[in-house]
Amino acid sequence: MIPQLINKPLLATPQQISYSKGFDFVRFPRFEGKIAIIPVEGLLLHRFQGYGTSYQYIRALLSEALNSPQVEHIVLDIDSGGGEVSGLFDLVDEIVEARSKKPITALINEHAYSAAYLIASSANQIIASRTASVGSIGVIVAHVDQSEAEEKMGFKVTEIYAGKHKIDFSPHFALSDDAKLELQAQVNDTYELFTQTLSRNRNAPSENFRLTEAKIFSSNQAMPLQLIDKIQSPNKFFEEILMTEETNPADILKQERERMKAIFNLCGLAKQPECAADFIEQGTTTEEVRKILFDKLVANTQEPIINAIGESQANHNQLLQSMVQGLQK
Repeated sequence: MIPQLINKPLLATPQQISYSKGFDFVRFPRFEGKIAIIPVEGLLLHRFQGYGTSYQYIRALLSEALNSPQVEHIVLDIDSGGGEVSGLFDLVDEIVEARSKKPITALINEHAYSAAYLIASSANQIIASRTASVGSIGVIVAHVDQSEAEEKMGFKVTEIYAGKHKIDFSPHFALSDDAKLELQAQVNDTYELFTQTLSRNRNAPSENFRLTEAKIFSSNQAMPLQLIDKIQSPNKFFEEILMTEETNPADILKQERERMKAIFNLCGLAKQPECAADFIEQGTTTEEVRKILFDKLVANTQEPIINAIGESQANHNQLLQSMVQGLQK
C-alpha cells in the first residue's frame, strides 16, 4: 500500500495499487488522423506523485483535444486497476459535459476497474477487446495497524495532540470501533455517489451496478449487463473510425448494437453462445453468422435437417428459417 493513500477512500484494491506506472511526463494527446488518444493507465491519482496517471493530466489532455480544430473524435485509451476518489468525480463530470461537444469513446485496452471504469462510463460509448475485463465497482479504505510490529522492534510511540479525533486513524494504534464506523460511513457515501454517477453516465438504474457486488467481468460477461457497448479489437476500432469520421457516431453505435444483438440471438438459438464474442470481435455480419451456423448444423447431423432439429421446437424452426432467409439474400 502506498503511504499517501492510507485512510483515503479508494476505488482500487491494494493489489491494483501495486501496479502503477508514470505517465504524466507527456503533456499532449497522441493523434491518429482526426482522433486524439488520451492514455488512462496505471494507478489513477488526483495529483501526480511520481507514479500513475493524474486526473489533472487527463483533464489537460481533454481540454487540448476539445480546443483543437484538428480533433473530431476523442479516445480514452484505458488500462488501469483504479485509483483515488479525490478529484475523480469532478473529472468525470467534465468528460460527460465534453461528450456533448465532441464524440468520446472509451477503449478498454485491456482493463478498466473501479475509478478507471467510472471514467470509461463518462464516454459516449465503451468498446472492449475480447480479452478485456471491467468492473470492481466498489470502494475500499485501508488502515494499517503497525503497533504490534513497533512493539516487537522496541518502539513505543507517544502522540501529543489536541482534538478528540485527531489520532483516530493513527497507524501506531489499533483502529477503534468509533473510527471504524467513521471510515465505513465514508465508504458508504462514496459507494452511493459511485453508483449514482454510473447510473447517470450509462442511463441505467443504479441498482444494476450495485448488483455486480464489485465483481470483475470479462467482455462476454459485461455485454449482457450493459457494462460495455461493443466488443472489438483496438486496431479494428481505429480502422473503422478513420474510415467513417464523417458518419454520425450515434448511428454507428446503434447499428453495431443491432448487429451484436442479432448475433447473440442467433448463437443462442443455435445453442452455441460461446461463438458470439468471436463473431462480434471479428466484425462478422449477421448474414455471415447465419451461413456459418447453418453450415455447422448441416455438418453435425446425419439425418434430414427438419428431423434433426425437430419441427415441434419453435426456436429451432426460427433458427432454420432465419438461416435460410440469410442464405437466400
